[in-house]
Amino acid sequence: MIEAINLLLRPWVRENPVKSDQKFMTDCLVSHFDDPRIAGEHVWKDVDPVCRGVLLRWLAGDSILAFMDIISAVEHKNPETWRMRREFWTRLYDEGTVSEAWVALHPEAVVEAQSRYDRTQNMSLKAYAKQSGKRRDTSLLIMRAGNKVIVEGSHTYRVHIFREGALQRPELYLGLYKDEEITLEQGNPNTWSHDPHGRWREWVRERLK
Repeated sequence: MIEAINLLLRPWVRENPVKSDQKFMTDCLVSHFDDPRIAGEHVWKDVDPVCRGVLLRWLAGDSILAFMDIISAVEHKNPETWRMRREFWTRLYDEGTVSEAWVALHPEAVVEAQSRYDRTQNMSLKAYAKQSGKRRDTSLLIMRAGNKVIVEGSHTYRVHIFREGALQRPELYLGLYKDEEITLEQGNPNTWSHDPHGRWREWVRERLK
Protein backbone atom coordinates (compact mmCIF):
# COMPACT_ATOMS: atom_id res chain seq x y z
CA MET A 1 0.00 0.00 0.00
CA ILE A 2 2.73 2.46 1.00
CA GLU A 3 4.80 1.78 -2.11
CA ALA A 4 1.69 2.10 -4.29
CA ILE A 5 1.07 5.60 -2.89
CA ASN A 6 4.73 6.48 -3.44
CA LEU A 7 4.60 5.23 -7.02
CA LEU A 8 1.45 7.26 -7.70
CA LEU A 9 2.86 10.52 -6.33
CA ARG A 10 6.57 10.33 -7.16
CA PRO A 11 6.21 11.39 -10.85
CA TRP A 12 4.73 14.70 -9.71
CA VAL A 13 7.47 15.90 -7.37
CA ARG A 14 8.60 18.61 -9.82
CA GLU A 15 5.49 19.13 -11.93
CA ASN A 16 1.72 18.81 -11.74
CA PRO A 17 -0.63 16.66 -13.80
CA VAL A 18 -3.52 18.26 -15.65
CA LYS A 19 -6.14 19.63 -13.26
CA SER A 20 -8.68 16.85 -13.86
CA ASP A 21 -6.10 14.11 -13.16
CA GLN A 22 -4.82 15.95 -10.09
CA LYS A 23 -8.34 16.25 -8.69
CA PHE A 24 -9.06 12.58 -9.39
CA MET A 25 -5.89 11.41 -7.62
CA THR A 26 -6.39 13.81 -4.70
CA ASP A 27 -10.02 12.74 -4.17
CA CYS A 28 -9.07 9.07 -4.44
CA LEU A 29 -6.20 9.28 -1.94
CA VAL A 30 -8.13 11.36 0.60
CA SER A 31 -11.25 9.19 0.39
CA HIS A 32 -9.25 5.97 0.90
CA PHE A 33 -6.48 7.13 3.26
CA ASP A 34 -7.76 10.40 4.78
CA ASP A 35 -6.25 13.86 4.54
CA PRO A 36 -2.59 13.58 5.68
CA ARG A 37 -2.94 16.92 7.50
CA ILE A 38 -5.54 15.50 9.89
CA ALA A 39 -4.92 11.75 9.70
CA GLY A 40 -2.50 11.61 12.66
CA GLU A 41 -0.66 8.31 13.13
CA HIS A 42 -1.96 6.78 9.94
CA VAL A 43 -0.66 5.35 6.68
CA TRP A 44 0.76 8.75 5.75
CA LYS A 45 3.47 8.61 8.42
CA ASP A 46 5.19 5.82 6.44
CA VAL A 47 4.86 7.42 3.01
CA ASP A 48 8.04 8.96 1.58
CA PRO A 49 7.99 12.60 2.85
CA VAL A 50 8.78 13.86 -0.65
CA CYS A 51 5.75 12.02 -2.03
CA ARG A 52 3.56 13.11 0.86
CA GLY A 53 4.65 16.65 0.05
CA VAL A 54 3.14 16.29 -3.41
CA LEU A 55 -0.31 15.66 -1.95
CA LEU A 56 0.15 18.45 0.60
CA ARG A 57 0.90 20.78 -2.31
CA TRP A 58 -2.24 19.72 -4.15
CA LEU A 59 -4.36 20.09 -1.03
CA ALA A 60 -2.95 23.57 -0.42
CA GLY A 61 -4.68 24.94 -3.51
CA ASP A 62 -8.02 23.53 -2.36
CA SER A 63 -7.57 25.03 1.12
CA ILE A 64 -6.76 28.49 -0.22
CA LEU A 65 -9.88 28.49 -2.38
CA ALA A 66 -12.03 27.10 0.45
CA PHE A 67 -10.78 29.83 2.80
CA MET A 68 -11.56 32.56 0.29
CA ASP A 69 -15.06 31.17 -0.41
CA ILE A 70 -15.91 30.88 3.29
CA ILE A 71 -14.58 34.30 4.31
CA SER A 72 -16.17 36.01 1.31
CA ALA A 73 -19.49 34.55 2.43
CA VAL A 74 -19.27 35.69 6.06
CA GLU A 75 -17.66 39.10 5.43
CA HIS A 76 -20.04 41.00 3.17
CA LYS A 77 -18.62 44.54 3.40
CA ASN A 78 -15.66 44.36 1.03
CA PRO A 79 -16.21 41.77 -1.74
CA GLU A 80 -13.58 43.44 -3.96
CA THR A 81 -10.98 43.01 -1.20
CA TRP A 82 -11.51 39.27 -1.13
CA ARG A 83 -11.54 39.01 -4.91
CA MET A 84 -8.09 40.66 -4.96
CA ARG A 85 -6.74 38.49 -2.15
CA ARG A 86 -8.02 35.33 -3.84
CA GLU A 87 -6.31 36.37 -7.07
CA PHE A 88 -3.02 37.15 -5.32
CA TRP A 89 -2.69 34.04 -3.17
CA THR A 90 -3.86 31.64 -5.89
CA ARG A 91 -1.30 33.20 -8.23
CA LEU A 92 1.48 32.62 -5.70
CA TYR A 93 0.27 29.04 -5.36
CA ASP A 94 0.09 28.49 -9.13
CA GLU A 95 3.60 29.92 -9.48
CA GLY A 96 4.85 27.32 -6.99
CA THR A 97 5.77 29.85 -4.29
CA VAL A 98 3.20 28.54 -1.79
CA SER A 99 3.55 24.80 -1.22
CA GLU A 100 1.35 24.12 1.82
CA ALA A 101 -1.72 25.72 3.37
CA TRP A 102 -3.86 25.24 6.45
CA VAL A 103 -6.98 27.07 7.61
CA ALA A 104 -8.08 28.10 11.13
CA LEU A 105 -11.71 29.26 11.20
CA HIS A 106 -13.52 31.50 13.67
CA PRO A 107 -16.93 30.28 14.97
CA GLU A 108 -19.14 31.86 12.30
CA ALA A 109 -16.83 30.60 9.57
CA VAL A 110 -16.99 27.06 11.01
CA VAL A 111 -20.77 27.15 10.61
CA GLU A 112 -20.40 28.36 7.02
CA ALA A 113 -17.85 25.62 6.24
CA GLN A 114 -20.16 22.92 7.59
CA SER A 115 -23.11 24.31 5.61
CA ARG A 116 -21.05 24.31 2.41
CA TYR A 117 -19.82 20.79 3.05
CA ASP A 118 -23.38 19.55 3.62
CA ARG A 119 -24.35 20.96 0.21
CA THR A 120 -21.29 19.93 -1.79
CA GLN A 121 -19.51 17.09 0.06
CA ASN A 122 -16.27 18.89 -0.85
CA MET A 123 -13.66 17.33 1.47
CA SER A 124 -11.53 20.49 1.52
CA LEU A 125 -14.33 22.08 3.58
CA LYS A 126 -13.74 19.53 6.35
CA ALA A 127 -9.99 20.08 6.67
CA TYR A 128 -9.50 23.01 9.03
CA ALA A 129 -8.51 24.02 12.54
CA LYS A 130 -10.40 26.36 14.85
CA GLN A 131 -9.33 29.88 15.75
CA SER A 132 -10.46 30.56 19.33
CA GLY A 133 -8.35 33.54 20.35
CA LYS A 134 -9.39 37.00 21.43
CA ARG A 135 -10.36 38.07 17.92
CA ARG A 136 -13.49 35.97 17.67
CA ASP A 137 -14.28 37.35 14.21
CA THR A 138 -10.93 36.44 12.65
CA SER A 139 -9.98 33.37 10.61
CA LEU A 140 -6.42 32.58 9.60
CA LEU A 141 -4.85 31.16 6.43
CA ILE A 142 -1.43 29.73 7.29
CA MET A 143 0.84 28.96 4.35
CA ARG A 144 4.36 27.69 3.77
CA ALA A 145 6.60 29.25 1.14
CA GLY A 146 10.07 27.72 1.17
CA ASN A 147 11.38 28.07 4.72
CA LYS A 148 8.97 30.89 5.56
CA VAL A 149 5.46 30.76 7.01
CA ILE A 150 2.84 33.30 5.89
CA VAL A 151 -0.26 34.14 7.90
CA GLU A 152 -3.15 35.88 6.14
CA GLY A 153 -6.29 36.71 8.08
CA SER A 154 -9.79 38.07 7.85
CA HIS A 155 -11.40 41.13 9.43
CA THR A 156 -8.53 43.65 9.11
CA TYR A 157 -5.89 41.11 10.18
CA ARG A 158 -2.45 42.08 8.90
CA VAL A 159 -0.28 39.81 6.72
CA HIS A 160 2.56 38.21 8.68
CA ILE A 161 5.68 36.49 7.34
CA PHE A 162 7.81 34.44 9.73
CA ARG A 163 11.34 33.32 9.00
CA GLU A 164 12.62 29.99 10.27
CA GLY A 165 13.20 30.16 14.03
CA ALA A 166 10.97 33.20 14.64
CA LEU A 167 9.45 33.09 18.14
CA GLN A 168 5.76 33.44 17.21
CA ARG A 169 5.97 31.44 14.00
CA PRO A 170 2.99 29.04 13.96
CA GLU A 171 3.14 25.37 13.06
CA LEU A 172 0.92 24.11 10.27
CA TYR A 173 -1.72 21.46 10.81
CA LEU A 174 -2.51 22.05 14.47
CA GLY A 175 -6.12 21.65 15.55
CA LEU A 176 -6.43 24.92 17.47
CA TYR A 177 -4.91 28.38 17.15
CA LYS A 178 -5.18 31.60 19.15
CA ASP A 179 -4.58 34.76 17.18
CA GLU A 180 -2.85 36.57 20.04
CA GLU A 181 -0.13 33.92 20.14
CA ILE A 182 0.75 34.66 16.51
CA THR A 183 0.01 38.33 15.98
CA LEU A 184 2.97 40.72 15.89
CA GLU A 185 2.77 44.32 17.03
CA GLN A 186 1.95 47.06 14.52
CA GLY A 187 5.23 48.37 13.13
CA ASN A 188 7.07 45.07 13.34
CA PRO A 189 8.97 44.62 10.05
CA ASN A 190 7.50 41.14 9.60
CA THR A 191 3.89 42.30 9.30
CA TRP A 192 2.06 44.62 6.90
CA SER A 193 -1.49 46.00 6.68
CA HIS A 194 -3.69 45.47 3.63
CA ASP A 195 -3.46 49.00 2.25
CA PRO A 196 -6.07 50.02 -0.35
CA HIS A 197 -3.41 50.58 -3.03
CA GLY A 198 -2.18 46.99 -2.81
CA ARG A 199 1.38 47.74 -1.73
CA TRP A 200 1.08 44.83 0.70
CA ARG A 201 1.35 42.47 -2.27
CA GLU A 202 4.68 43.98 -3.29
CA TRP A 203 5.82 43.68 0.33
CA VAL A 204 4.91 39.97 0.41
CA ARG A 205 6.79 39.22 -2.80
CA GLU A 206 9.84 41.12 -1.60
CA ARG A 207 9.86 39.31 1.77
CA LEU A 208 9.57 35.92 0.10
CA LYS A 209 12.66 36.38 -2.08
